[in-house]
Amino acid sequence: MIDMNLNRNQIHLNEDHITKWFKILREKELVNIVLHNTNPVFAINTPSVFKILPNVLARLKDKYDPHKEKGGIMLARPIHAKDRNEKYFEVYDLVFLENIMPKDQQENNYMFDEEDLQIALQHSFSKKTDKRISYPIVFHTHPTINESNFGRMLKYYSEIVTSPDDQNMANMVRRYKKTDFAIPNALVVINPKLQGQFFIGFFGGYIAPECFEDYMKNLTGKTLKEIYQSIVDWSGDDNVKKVLLSVGAVVLLGLGIYNAKNVIPFVILLFVSNVIPLTVSYMKEVNYFKQVLDVEKAVLINIPKL
Repeated sequence: MIDMNLNRNQIHLNEDHITKWFKILREKELVNIVLHNTNPVFAINTPSVFKILPNVLARLKDKYDPHKEKGGIMLARPIHAKDRNEKYFEVYDLVFLENIMPKDQQENNYMFDEEDLQIALQHSFSKKTDKRISYPIVFHTHPTINESNFGRMLKYYSEIVTSPDDQNMANMVRRYKKTDFAIPNALVVINPKLQGQFFIGFFGGYIAPECFEDYMKNLTGKTLKEIYQSIVDWSGDDNVKKVLLSVGAVVLLGLGIYNAKNVIPFVILLFVSNVIPLTVSYMKEVNYFKQVLDVEKAVLINIPKL
C-alpha cells in the first residue's frame, strides 16, 4: 500500500528513454558505472550534494511515528546548472511505502512490499521528459519513543546508527526497463518533543559507507586528538569549564577505547550541538548526514568521493 494516489495517466518512459536518461546523466558526470557482484550498474557519481527541500522536511516530520519504523522513497531531481557550475540532486518529494513487517516487529524493523516499490519506481521514472525524471532514494525511520524527555534524548542519539539489517540493504540494486542501478539509502530519526533533534543521513548505494560507524570511527580518532585543544580554546581561563570538559573527554576516550559503537552517538552529539566547538575546517569534514535545525530551510548534505 502506498500513501498517495499516483497519477496513472503519466507518460511511462520506455526502455530506450530510460537508457538515454542514464546516458545523459553519465555524460554530465551525475552518475557513473560501478560493479555490483561483478555486474556493471549505474550509481550516483561522487562527490555530490543532496539538497532536501523544506516541503520534504516538513512532511518527514509530520509523518514521523516515534513508536515504529516507517519508510518509502525520496524523489531526487538531478540538477546541472552550467551557468553556476553546480551539480547536485534536489530531493523535492517522497512516497511512503507501507511497512509489511508484523505489527509487533515494526518498532525495530521496516520492510516494503516489492510490488509497492516497483510502483514507486514507475512513478519516479514516469515523466514526460528526461529532464523531469527523478532518481529514487530508499529511506526509513528509527523510532525514539521513551517515557521521559531525557530517555527520548538518549534514544534519539542511540538510533542514529545503521543496524545490521540496514547495512544488508545498503547497496541495493534494482532493475527498471532492463536498466540496473544502485539505490542510495537515507536514515531519518526525529525526537518530536525536542526541537533540533532531526537527523538525516545517507548510507550505501555505492556513494557512502554502509554504516555510519565506519565513518564515525575515523572522525572519532580525529576528535580525540583535537579535543584537548578544543577544550582549552572553549574554556579560556574558566577552571570549572576545564575540569568538567576534561572529565568528559576522559570518559569519551574510555568509551572509544572499549566500545567504539557506544561512543558514536556522543561524538555526533558534539558535532551537532557544538557543546565543544570544533574547528571550522574540521566541521567541513562531516559528510553524509545533517542535523536539521529549521524545517523551513533547505538542507544540504555533502557526499564526498568514496
